[in-house]
Amino acid sequence: MKNKKKIFYIWKSAYPWDVRIEKICKTLFNQGFEPYVICKWEGENSEIEKIDGINIIRVGFNQNSKKYIPLPFNPYWKVEIEKLIIKYKPDLIFNREIILADISGKLAKKYNIPIIMDMAENYPAVIKNWKKYTNNIVKRLIFKKSNLVYKLEEKTTSLMDGIIVVCQENKQRLIDKYNLDSDKIEIIYNTPSKRFFNFKRFEDKRAYKTIAYHGYINNERNLEEFLDVAKEFKDYDFHLWGKVTSDSQIELVFKNHDNIKFFGEYNLANLKEIIKQTDIGILPYVNDEHINNTISNKFFDYMANGIPVLCSNAKPMVELIDEISCGSYYNLSSEENIRDALTKLKNNNLDEMGKNGYDAFTNKYNWEEDEKKLIGFLESFIK
Repeated sequence: MKNKKKIFYIWKSAYPWDVRIEKICKTLFNQGFEPYVICKWEGENSEIEKIDGINIIRVGFNQNSKKYIPLPFNPYWKVEIEKLIIKYKPDLIFNREIILADISGKLAKKYNIPIIMDMAENYPAVIKNWKKYTNNIVKRLIFKKSNLVYKLEEKTTSLMDGIIVVCQENKQRLIDKYNLDSDKIEIIYNTPSKRFFNFKRFEDKRAYKTIAYHGYINNERNLEEFLDVAKEFKDYDFHLWGKVTSDSQIELVFKNHDNIKFFGEYNLANLKEIIKQTDIGILPYVNDEHINNTISNKFFDYMANGIPVLCSNAKPMVELIDEISCGSYYNLSSEENIRDALTKLKNNNLDEMGKNGYDAFTNKYNWEEDEKKLIGFLESFIK
């Protein structure tokens, strides 16, 4: 029997869980590859385990976690990744984002292994925007006041044989900014599988009352500004699911409003039930360099369940809504615009918007379509 091709997926944080890693690695396993997630140990009980056919190897197991802070120049990561390359001899390497890509890219070249970056976001923009990267003078100097992070992106993308991104906007950004070859970059959306959900909101005759958000809740999501207006709209309930990060006081600010409820962290296994309680999905993100070059899983989650969306006018979401007519978008940067958006909701044909989204998901924007592109792309690099 022919040996299975081994593929490393290098990830700077803990696993499980990350939805995109899970989808990619399950696809690899189902298509006859042998996937390995090389990730950071963050207190898990085992160094090596197998989950749904995916081999998990945790770097820094039972050691001081500070040694394995994911940084481009961290020698501990280099030593461990190189040991694993020598031991397992992967046929291809995926590296998530740019942080460890300099290490893995150079090792891939050293051992003549093709390497692909999974660029789920415009990571330089993430780093410059998120407060956790700029909450002291040293971090501000490194990340916000200098172009070091863009220089890192330029350097690491040049080390890659291929790159996958989640939207056309980020692909074009890389082409324009670093003069990368278009054929080197493939778009793999953040879509769910057609087998995962089984709900069609437009077939449910209940009123459109619950407006919901699921995902990280932090100051960069524009949720506090949105809720400050939403509290006036008593005809709607606003449900927020997800971890509230330490930089946000949003729960304390809105805890006394009857139509706003926080449900805390959720497990992926509970997402189906959360979705079934949702009538309208919101993505009120600030329209900035980060959001204009990515698109959230939740946008496609809503489409997959026939749930209309209300979102900001970030370019990737505008493109999809203009194509599909699955919701409405506004410039949600001011109270006046948020109020206008919520006022006009009842004038929309929400059933039709939801069905349009569901049909587009069924026919085009689903993981079954994305995994075909993914497999075809990576097979072009494997000898």
